[in-house]
Amino acid sequence: MGVDCMSRDSFWTNDKLLPSQTHRDFTSSEISSTHPDYSLPMTPACLAWEEGIFHPLELPPDQRQDLTSNSRILIAATVSFQGCQRTAFRGFYDEALASHQKSGEPDAPYRSFYTVMPRYENLTKDQFRFYLSWREGIRRGEYVRVDFGYLYLYIYEQINLTGWIQPQQVLANLLTVWKAYRKDFPMMDRQMADWILDLCILWKMALPLGEILDIFCDSELRVLPLSGICALVDGLLGGKVPMTDAHEDFLIKRFCTYRYRHSRYYKENGEFACRMEEARMRLFPKLLESGVLFPTISSSPMKITRPAFSGAGVSAEKRRIIELDCYPNWGEEIFVSILGDCMKAIDNATRGVCGIRSRLSGIHLSEPIASLIAHLAADEKPVKIEQKVFIPKPPVQVDLEKARLMETIAWETTRLLTAYQDTENEDDIPSQPPPEPIAPQESDGWVCLLTETERICLYALAKQDTQTAGNEARKQNLFLVSVVDTINEKALSFYGEPICDLNSVFEEYADEILATLTSERNLS
Repeated sequence: MGVDCMSRDSFWTNDKLLPSQTHRDFTSSEISSTHPDYSLPMTPACLAWEEGIFHPLELPPDQRQDLTSNSRILIAATVSFQGCQRTAFRGFYDEALASHQKSGEPDAPYRSFYTVMPRYENLTKDQFRFYLSWREGIRRGEYVRVDFGYLYLYIYEQINLTGWIQPQQVLANLLTVWKAYRKDFPMMDRQMADWILDLCILWKMALPLGEILDIFCDSELRVLPLSGICALVDGLLGGKVPMTDAHEDFLIKRFCTYRYRHSRYYKENGEFACRMEEARMRLFPKLLESGVLFPTISSSPMKITRPAFSGAGVSAEKRRIIELDCYPNWGEEIFVSILGDCMKAIDNATRGVCGIRSRLSGIHLSEPIASLIAHLAADEKPVKIEQKVFIPKPPVQVDLEKARLMETIAWETTRLLTAYQDTENEDDIPSQPPPEPIAPQESDGWVCLLTETERICLYALAKQDTQTAGNEARKQNLFLVSVVDTINEKALSFYGEPICDLNSVFEEYADEILATLTSERNLS
């Protein structure tokens, strides 16, 4: 009877059935070779607070800000308190402040931490030790690989503690971790762009146009967020950010409809290719300085209303609503047209210098722009030409008999398909009745936005049944994390914040979600 209690209880564990996992510590030396940008300089975030010389600031009072003096895109912003206490991050501010004052021990052992909406209460003791250790490295300018949960917990901490930490320092910290980890987590590009815009509006700071522009020059996003548009229009086209070769490549790849490097003369004539690149690099900045590339904004301003830091964990004390007057449609179509025609005009000017008679047509530039390009091209200076070696292509041999056979087969296939189509009776095809729409209730109108898979997963998570949720997602060839992200995006319009993570629906909303889904679909 002297059997230890732990020995008896071990019967109920399945640890022995799981494959062994080896956790190793990540060091800055291990990752510096693959991520050279991780050695970015940064001042410790808590420096001013620890020295006792910094007093917490309050969020700016609710008022309308005129933004036209600093931006051609942003007109004005009105900030108001959201006034909603229903938040899963209600006590996050106090927890973040307490965590902010703790220092981490060096080289704490790594512990994995995967969650969609990280909170301090989700951390085990060992995970919290590793988080403090990793954060201490961040403050020293060391950026090692880390799980999504730790990274976003740090970002939430910075957002919520703005005021205890100087807003300018928070902005620098967010930009730094964005640059350091965006390759590992591509979804950061859109989220961080929006959050940094919100931060600058709330604390009346200027957008870091140059740094945002540099990021989006290397981004895979096909549509620029509002802060990216400001960086392009106000920064590059507005002359606040100096033009670089990377910026030129970004403009040509993203907005230029004429791919001059695909032309026959560029590929086959080494002298033309060399002079074309020289002309582009010489004429492009001058066109930008002249202002001819900047499109005229003819659209009417729009009002965009959204919760500040949408999608992030924000404590009730920091929740704000931003109403923004802006020009999100900044004349991109006009700019694309002008840029493409300018490149065609530069191409024609280069052809004239190289003695090529043929010219591109379909150029619709105003007389001032055409004259400017012609004038700049007339000052073309001779350049050193590095002739390319071209290997002549062998003549193409055509097998006429084989071509006739292929044509015969194609016509026979067409005849058979046409005959089948003519004999097919559409009445024989059974018609499927459309699915009966679900009438949304007054209190849960957002639920009607969910798909059947999302409803089943949400219901399972509300009952803390992660296995059922995962199985349902896999049936549809989806990852549960993507389903949870979609649910949270749709819930933002009603709750103003995420309502669940990979493990469960947050306690504040679990009963309401269960009641809604049970009554609506008779789930049990």
